[in-house]
Amino acid sequence: MISDSQTEAGDIPTGIDVSISHPTLTVDAEEIKRFVAMVVLTEEVRVDYLGVILCERDRHQELHRSFLGDPAPTDVLAFDLEPGSESVDGEVYVDLDTANQRHREFGSTFREEVLRYVVHGVLHLVGYRDKNSTDAEKMRTRQETLLQGFLGSDSDRPD
Repeated sequence: MISDSQTEAGDIPTGIDVSISHPTLTVDAEEIKRFVAMVVLTEEVRVDYLGVILCERDRHQELHRSFLGDPAPTDVLAFDLEPGSESVDGEVYVDLDTANQRHREFGSTFREEVLRYVVHGVLHLVGYRDKNSTDAEKMRTRQETLLQGFLGSDSDRPD
């Protein structure tokens, strides 16, 4: 659980960092930070460091190949920097090119697809797994509940 000493103004836990390193695509980094804060507060986890890096496909694929030994493209990567820790200390890498390319296929906006990838990665860092169909369904349900809760509370913002 997050204590008062771990939060800044607006209930954003300290330790959350969002960076965009894509040459042409962009998103609202402050919105991503608010969303990540909502997720970790809802999940009642302590954050030491949680970096969200929004990058291009080539960098994302190289990370996938280098660290996980898989050359296949993927949309989100989560790296737990302190396995076994009681707090979150990790990084989530989101492929903005994949979100831009595939969002229409899923009937969502680019913004929604990016947020979906972000929450998926954060849920991995707080302990959710998706290696079997039961766990995957549980994780997907939780991710969509959190996403819709955020989008509903943020409905005055344009897509």
